[in-house]
Amino acid sequence: MLKNASLDPVILAARHLAQKRKKEINFDEYDFITDAVNLQKLFAFAQEAGDGLFRIDCERVGKTILLSRMEASDLMEIGSLTYDQNLKNKMTKPRSKHCTGPFFQLVAYQFGTFRILVRYEVDCADYAAGKAEPFTKEVETLPERKKFAENTELNFVDFGDLPKTVPTQLLTTYPAGAGYPFFTWAQMFFTAADQEIVGFFTGNGDFKKPTFYSITDISKLMKPLPLVVLSKVHDCLNKIQLFLVKNDPDFRCGLIWKGKPHLEIFEKKPDAESAVSKGVREFLASQCKDPVEDEARAAAAAP
Repeated sequence: MLKNASLDPVILAARHLAQKRKKEINFDEYDFITDAVNLQKLFAFAQEAGDGLFRIDCERVGKTILLSRMEASDLMEIGSLTYDQNLKNKMTKPRSKHCTGPFFQLVAYQFGTFRILVRYEVDCADYAAGKAEPFTKEVETLPERKKFAENTELNFVDFGDLPKTVPTQLLTTYPAGAGYPFFTWAQMFFTAADQEIVGFFTGNGDFKKPTFYSITDISKLMKPLPLVVLSKVHDCLNKIQLFLVKNDPDFRCGLIWKGKPHLEIFEKKPDAESAVSKGVREFLASQCKDPVEDEARAAAAAP
């Protein structure tokens, strides 16, 4: 597990997968690179939902903003029991003995004026619904592990493939419906997952039959749809980008919400951990340029 450079796998995996498809990816096209959970945290902040306590670390390469995740357990104890892993173990099985998870999906989408590259954790996938062929490529040992030149602590193996027709699924549990459907809707919206499996429980894990929802199903329960909250999230992202771009390129900070109607900004020390390693930062810098440089190039090209 990486103790530093948490976004290295996102950037290097996206580039590797693009190259496998004989394509190139230009990270300068993205305004933000982040985990979906950070967008969900901003959604909760914009709604002023709960007592609030989170931290999102921010930095930039050119005009591309990197938002790195801080685990909730690093800051506080979760106030309620969850049975996500128990339910997952009951409802799923590995497609290969080498594929026991955790699994992560990369997705890129347009959110208002921003192009965002997002990583999120996938709990399972419905291969039957996707009419996928049975997996017949089981091997005793995986192919040789390879290293990324930019970060040799990261290994990768090319093994198997996920058909595009297979729905990706999230899985979660709620005590007596707490947080539903508000947080479930936000989770699906910012991940673009196809389905979410929701298990409601009472007491010490007495479950009703889990329910499968698409975002359309959950949207019908949201009255009204949180469009105002989404607008606030977009405005917050815009302010984060403007703040970082106007600062020194090496400036890094943490955004902390303590339940108040504002975020507190703390500057990080130069030697504090970064969202990306030195090698990946240098690679990104070869693509991601400052807005001023973009404007200068456009002016120079003008007749």
